[in-house]
Amino acid sequence: MAYDLSALTAPDMTCRELVAHTSAYLDKQLDDALTRRTTLHLTGCVGCETYLNQINAIRNVLKHLVRGNAEPAQCDHLREAFSARQTPKVSPA
Repeated sequence: MAYDLSALTAPDMTCRELVAHTSAYLDKQLDDALTRRTTLHLTGCVGCETYLNQINAIRNVLKHLVRGNAEPAQCDHLREAFSARQTPKVSPA
């Protein structure tokens, strides 16, 4: 049975607003109301959920890099992730 999650989403939060609050959300530094709005937005926006997971993964890798404990495979994985996210340039018409 499929559930309709549209009533649970936060229509007043834009994707751009979520991006602005991503670090604070991951650090659990938002107030309860904004945390709730962010969580609700994430339930209905696959793009923002993916973005949040990518930022969280990058932050976790960077923690290891700062400490100097990163394995070469971790560095390679991070480089590949950044390379995959590059947007192809569109030539002018």
